[in-house]
Amino acid sequence: MVIWLISLFSFSLDFSTPAPPYTVAQLRSWHETLNPWPWPYQPAQEVNLRDSGAPQLLLCFLGGARNGSYALFASGEDGWSLIGEIDQAHHPIKRLAHTVAGWHDFQTLIPLWGSGGHEVLVIHYRWNGDSYQEIERSEGVWSDYLSV
Repeated sequence: MVIWLISLFSFSLDFSTPAPPYTVAQLRSWHETLNPWPWPYQPAQEVNLRDSGAPQLLLCFLGGARNGSYALFASGEDGWSLIGEIDQAHHPIKRLAHTVAGWHDFQTLIPLWGSGGHEVLVIHYRWNGDSYQEIERSEGVWSDYLSV
């Protein structure tokens, strides 16, 4: 009985996180190894940071109880390219009106500890011509960010 239980759970005891440089195939494979455990947020998400063209892909590469770190990929002629790393929680990103070279700014909202989800850390990202970079962190109230 003990040997059966050990063999049942031994397939997933390696919790090591992927190492950069991140690729779509690498992160999707890592997500598959974690399938028996529930994620507190979406490990993979499609987002639209441009007004036209294919959506971008967010894939988690490190996570915790409140938020995860994601690699942001854009598809191109040569496949997927890494265009940024962001922090995000279970809330979807909030695309903003401001654009740089056709790429929209966006915000992520991460619940602050002890606030019951009422207060959030707001992280603002902007396209710099090659990738998305964090440009500002501030604290806010969740209800202030509900509107589109």
